[in-house]
Amino acid sequence: MATFSRSAKTLHPAALQQLYAALETARKIIVIGGGFIGVEMAEQISLMGKTGQHPFEVTIIEMLPHCLMLACEEEFCVQAEDELRRMDINIMTNSRVEALEGEKTVSAVKLADGTSLPADLVIIGIGAVANIDLAVKMGLDADPRGGIQVNEYMQTSDPDIYAAGDCATKFSLITGKPSGIRLASVACSEGMIAASNIYGTTRKTMGALGAFATKIGNRSIAAAGLTTSAAAKEEIEVIIGEATAPNRHPGGLPGCTMDMKVKLLFRKDTGAIVGGHVSGGESAADMVNIIAIAIQDKLNAEQLATMQYATHPMLTASPLAYHVMLAAENAALQF
Repeated sequence: MATFSRSAKTLHPAALQQLYAALETARKIIVIGGGFIGVEMAEQISLMGKTGQHPFEVTIIEMLPHCLMLACEEEFCVQAEDELRRMDINIMTNSRVEALEGEKTVSAVKLADGTSLPADLVIIGIGAVANIDLAVKMGLDADPRGGIQVNEYMQTSDPDIYAAGDCATKFSLITGKPSGIRLASVACSEGMIAASNIYGTTRKTMGALGAFATKIGNRSIAAAGLTTSAAAKEEIEVIIGEATAPNRHPGGLPGCTMDMKVKLLFRKDTGAIVGGHVSGGESAADMVNIIAIAIQDKLNAEQLATMQYATHPMLTASPLAYHVMLAAENAALQF
């Protein structure tokens, strides 16, 4: 019926309305890309089908071994996939799309192995491409992959022109290397830096960290910084601290997630935290924000193990087993 993509353009309300209209007659929905956009879109369409007049057959196709794998620890990716399957969403990993088939409308998705999957509607969620057309016309330095070249003050190659957000180049806060992270939180920070510097060059970006959070079914998953696999690729040796505990105290309170888990990654050479991952209740997002600040400030395991924090029986884990503190303590014992 239709193909939708937000890889190069913003998804405007008119496009969403078009998608909603297409879903009224579609049955077989294929989502290409198992990142956050693809996973969340698949989940919401599945929920629409369960509450609407007809169910959808939803399939996610992902090139990597697991959905969300670029941002999250593998074990948490598996948990996310388990939640998706409980919602009757099909998941095909280690699969690459070769082509979309059909005449005026899509009728199937062809995979690299020759498999052809029938489809009434295809949604493509495989990332973002910077819009550099205006910058190129103005003679600014830019490239299609990285975006408009900016310095740490968000200045372009013309110091009187600033660029921020998805259109601008990024570098990793942890490694200093070019980064493909495109997030609203990063864009807002860059926009504030650029706006401030128009009135006086005082603020600098620390680089893109990458802090993510999502809720899939009954599970919330959040991540900041490097995964263990990303650290290995960067040849950064890490010490890992983990903690699993209820997110209420006592665990019998309503709404408790008994197996909420935090996994922290610390550089073995400097001791600084470089990654953190959370899986469990809705507090995962706020907990990973604590971790994101810790990464930005290069805190070590000892500092996090002795941090002070707020607790409440209905809102947090016990003070004796607060996840971030306990995971850091377990890491500190390994140094």
